[in-house]
Parts: sequence; C-alpha cells; structure tokens
Amino acid sequence: MPVVQPIYQTTLFRMPSYEIAVGSEHATRPSSYYTRWGNPTVGFLEKQLAALAETETAVAFPSGMSAITTVLLALNDPGDTLAVSTRLYGDSFRFCAEDMRRFGYKVCFFVPEDTEQLEQLLRRGCRSVYFETLSNPDLVLPDCKEICRLAARYGATSICDATFTPPGVLETSTLGADVVVHSLTKYMSGHFSVHGGAAMCSNALAEEIWHKQTLYGSCMDPHAAWLVSEGLKTIHVRVAQQNASAARIAEFLDAHPRVTSVRYPRLRSHPQHDRARELLGGGGGVIAFSVGGPASNIARLLEAPQVIGLSVSLGGIYSVIEHAQSMSHSMVKDAGEEASRGSKPAGDLFRLSVGLEDVDDLLADLAQALAQLS
Repeated sequence: MPVVQPIYQTTLFRMPSYEIAVGSEHATRPSSYYTRWGNPTVGFLEKQLAALAETETAVAFPSGMSAITTVLLALNDPGDTLAVSTRLYGDSFRFCAEDMRRFGYKVCFFVPEDTEQLEQLLRRGCRSVYFETLSNPDLVLPDCKEICRLAARYGATSICDATFTPPGVLETSTLGADVVVHSLTKYMSGHFSVHGGAAMCSNALAEEIWHKQTLYGSCMDPHAAWLVSEGLKTIHVRVAQQNASAARIAEFLDAHPRVTSVRYPRLRSHPQHDRARELLGGGGGVIAFSVGGPASNIARLLEAPQVIGLSVSLGGIYSVIEHAQSMSHSMVKDAGEEASRGSKPAGDLFRLSVGLEDVDDLLADLAQALAQLS
C-alpha cells in the first residue's frame, strides 16, 4: 500500500468487458472509464473535500471560476431568477451581471448585509441564492445562516462561495448551505502551485452538476488533483498560523498612524465583529486596509515591501499584496449602480494575504513600506 495516493495520469481506462464498457458509458460519475467523466485521483480528492465540508460528496474542477460558473448554470435554467450578492469577487460579479443575463437568466442583486432585501426577492420567486461567506476584498461577513435559512424557506438553492473561510476559519456544515464552492487555488492547496475548484453538496445536486461539467469539459487534471490533495493534508496547520499572524498584523496596521482604516473580522472595529466571534473559528489570513494620501502612495506601498510580494490571489504560504480596484476587481469598474453597492472596492483599498513567513519579518516589512509613503 502506498503512503501517498498514486496519480492516475491517464485519459482513459481499458475496459475488462463489453458489458462493463456499455454500463460505464451510461453510468453517473464512473471513476475508471474516461477521465473527463471521472478519475481515481480526482475521486480521492473529492472524498477529502466532502469529508472536510461534511457533505455527501464533492465535484472537483480545474479552477474556482469553472466551479462557480458550472454550478450556477447547472442548477438554474434560462428564465430563472437568481438572487446574487453585490459583494463578490470581480469575475464572479462579471459572470452574473453580464454573461448570465446575456444567456437569459434574470439576475437580481441584493446587499448581503440586508436580509430583508433578500427576502423580498425570494418572495417574488428565486431559484437560487448566491453569496460569499466573507466578501472579497472588503471582508464583509453577512448573516450566512440567515441567508441559507431564507433560501430554504422559499425553496431556493443556497450556493455560498467559502473561499475566504477555509476549514479552520469557518466550518461550513453549520450554515445549512446546499452547495459550498471553493477556489482550491487558494487555501485548500495553499502553495500557489496549482489551479482548482470544487463544489461540495448532496449526491443529488452533484449529479446535476456533473452532467454539465462533463458536457462543458471542465474536468480536473489528475496531477492537479494530486497536488491539491497533498496541500489539503496540511490545511489546518497552515490556516492556524495564518490566523495568528494576520491577527497580529491587523492590530499593527490598526494602530499605525499612516493607515486610515483596517478591515479584519477579529478586530473590534469590524462592523460584524460580534458575528465573527460567534461564527468564525479564526479571522482568516486576509486583511483589507487603506492608507490615504496621494495616488502615488498606491504604487509606493505595493513596490516597497521586500518580503511581501506584489501579486493577485491569496491563501498561499507566501504573503502577497494587491490594490483591489486596479487588480482583482478592475473588471467591475464600469458596472454602474450595482457595482457601487458593494462589488466595486474603494479606490484606496489594499488586500493583504498573510502567508507562513515569520510574523516579525512581515511586521518589519510593512513598517518600512509604510514609512516610505508621502
């Protein structure tokens, strides 16, 4: 028996008989027939993910965006109405606001902090509710349990993107969501070495999602699945350190005279601090903050750090920083009123993802970078 699971790096499997081949052709999620339909290495990862999320099963994808788009298209039909949070990752917002509407879906946006607005939409009839557990990039923590309760009350499917709240920050099994989506590229793999996505849900919903996944060709490569699977084995250790380091850095930034605002769930100044203490096991590894001053401070703060890298993405073992409006969320700059209600971040907002470097080195790096601001 191997200590580490093997990689089945193959696109197809030789069938032992005609009868089994025909049966596999008409089976749902066969694991050893054709890798676009299923693969033992990918299946191993899906079992890990389902165990972490405490769901019946999981469906793995080649990226977080492929998971989000396939789930939304699989569980809704053109003409259906979807209630979608205004506070989303830029590409998620763009897909809902532009492409889904172009495909004939009715997308209605709601402010996730306003559950009364959501209930009004649900009363008018919504097939699904889509939101983020902790919003990207401004770290708003909505009443996730109430959103899922309302969706269930009105017969809508609740779909939550929990990428910012991995195991060790939020146990999504407590929310009651029908589908939990993760970008495996972030905390789940944790090493900035592979793309991946996943939807954790019931067997019944997974079957619907799988049929669309195979049709769209959004299957995960076995080697990518193996890399994510290896990363998952250390997720609780990694996230625990990221929680601890980010909490110290958030306190440092909150007290720094050059920093005008800090958003971190475990800070008392966070608008949903009490909810964060109740719902989250840790504050996570992402901090949103602003420094103000002239526009030149944006480039200066991004380029001055020596330890922290200037990069998009988050959740990995290396600390990275970005300017949200011009980088990860630049695609929503012209989205009009809907974007201004949440998805368009403030012009001076920075997103810092804390890695596994020594926290004192990170604090010193931020101190010298802030000292260079005008």
